[in-house]
Amino acid sequence: MGCTIKDIAEKAGVSKTTVSFAFNYPERIAPETFRRIMDIAREMDYSPNPVARILMLKKTDIIAVTLPVPLEILGNREDIAALMAGIGMVCEQESRSMAILAPCGRSADKYITTAIVDGFIALEPKEEVIAALKIRNIPYCLIYRDNEPFKEIRSPYERGKAAAEHLFRILSDQAESLNRA
Repeated sequence: MGCTIKDIAEKAGVSKTTVSFAFNYPERIAPETFRRIMDIAREMDYSPNPVARILMLKKTDIIAVTLPVPLEILGNREDIAALMAGIGMVCEQESRSMAILAPCGRSADKYITTAIVDGFIALEPKEEVIAALKIRNIPYCLIYRDNEPFKEIRSPYERGKAAAEHLFRILSDQAESLNRA
């Protein structure tokens, strides 16, 4: 088994909490302490456990974009490619990742309820996708629906950006309300 934050803490002469802060909230510790912990972590080939990190932070920094059909059916739809580029640009600005979820023979309740993400952007969602998103009770926004708030934006790239910015505002508001509670 590899080293743990306890091993790093002992070698650095700090608490496990300080090591955790170094990886998750580096601004909370002195720069010199941060550098010492990172040097020791590299020396010991330490890599944080992503599952433990998600559980501790209660976020993944990943949003999912759901596609209406399997990838091979989308073919060369330039509007989808441009939407994805717009969403990806905002993810890059926000230091977040984007996962693409396509049905691939699975029902929406399966791929939506099992996705480990912070929120969804649903492209041309069917009713079963919307129902699964509501049941999951997770932030989401819809693109290419009658009631879509971005339908006035003609450029697919700009539409994707607007949807991603909207979702990140929801996620930010949610995080602020949790911090106040």
